[in-house]
Amino acid sequence: SKIISDLLALSRLSEKEFDESIKTTQVNLNTLIAKTNERLAAVAKNNNIDLVCILPKDDIVIESNESLVEAILLNGIKNAVTYNVPNGKVTTTLSTLSKNDHHTNGVRISIADTGIGMSKEDTEKIFDRFYRVDKSRSRATGGSGLGLSIVKSAVDTLGGNIAVESELGKGTTLTISL
Repeated sequence: SKIISDLLALSRLSEKEFDESIKTTQVNLNTLIAKTNERLAAVAKNNNIDLVCILPKDDIVIESNESLVEAILLNGIKNAVTYNVPNGKVTTTLSTLSKNDHHTNGVRISIADTGIGMSKEDTEKIFDRFYRVDKSRSRATGGSGLGLSIVKSAVDTLGGNIAVESELGKGTTLTISL
């Protein structure tokens, strides 16, 4: 049922009509990131992973679709927890891209883990549906292999960018710009 649910989410994100009908509201990113970490606290604790938020003192509020931003955060952070090492850490950092005349030109959300990392070849494929870097862990982790595909589709739908940096044995950082 998880795979079906994830496939339905991806299907909706790829529909042209969906792109045009996205409803936007004021989204408080500080609050949404904190709530997402709270939702994943039990999963992180079961894996002995420390969840850390680095948020600016002043709330960052953007005009966006809260459900899509939440899907990006939930899937990105959960993936960082799943592919981490025991006693590892996942740090979610929120910052503005640039400011001029009190106007923000966008935001950057960084999700960094101290996990297993991956090769350059794998970083080019992680947004593909069903792709897994560590095939041996696929059954143990219980994921559908669609989480990062959902993240990429949601970022694309919102007109943002996503980048990945990783080093084997050192961890991975997803950087989302909206």
